[in-house]
Amino acid sequence: MQRLVACFIALASSQAFAQVEGACEDTGCRIVVLNLVGKTLADADKAVPALLTDTLAQQISVDSGCQVMT
Repeated sequence: MQRLVACFIALASSQAFAQVEGACEDTGCRIVVLNLVGKTLADADKAVPALLTDTLAQQISVDSGCQVMT
């Protein structure tokens, strides 16, 4: 369930940035994506937040045309 919620948040954030697609290309804007943190994850899922952070940052970069920093 936690994975599903995290994926939904990542997709929703990405969709919000898709609305400004191309608007940042001329200004050279930068966006900061904070690292996602899982507080009660099983040992097998410890890498999931970092993977979701990277995926979110890449998608925001593609959708907005901005430089994304994590």
